Amino acid sequence: MQMFNIYKKIERIRIIELGAGSGLLGLTLLKYSDKILSYTFTDYSSMILNLLRQNILLNFSDDIFNKQIKIEELNWNQYSIDENNQNCYNFILATDVVYDPSVIENLVKVIKILLQINKQCSAYIANAIRNESTYNQFRQALNLSSLNICSIDTDIIQSIEILQLTISS
Repeated sequence: MQMFNIYKKIERIRIIELGAGSGLLGLTLLKYSDKILSYTFTDYSSMILNLLRQNILLNFSDDIFNKQIKIEELNWNQYSIDENNQNCYNFILATDVVYDPSVIENLVKVIKILLQINKQCSAYIANAIRNESTYNQFRQALNLSSLNICSIDTDIIQSIEILQLTISS
């Protein structure tokens, strides 16, 4: 897969995950990669973030948790550029985040802001297409955002799409 080929070439990987939920993606990446310098899990609910914290502590020592891992509340509806986060991430990841039409516009806005902060960054968004109308709304919002959009061939499951997003030059 294209992302993992790029991933192999980078020595000090910094990742932010949008809508991390239980943290399965991040836990897996952290468990199997020694190149991740920092991983920031984000979600909007304090209840979800507390469960995420418990999942991480069940899988990693306090030392790794304190050095490599951050958990942050990120509400897509209220996000703006944070000067402290400039040039922090190589990758923006999100999985299964396109299910609520009311947050699509703000999700795309957050992705675009994070890509504008660091123009060398790439976003990888993987989604199961459960509702064609909702997913089409997401793709339309991406098209209007002026981001570069590349669909990554998975050859696995037709109902899952992985997109690579980058900032337009």
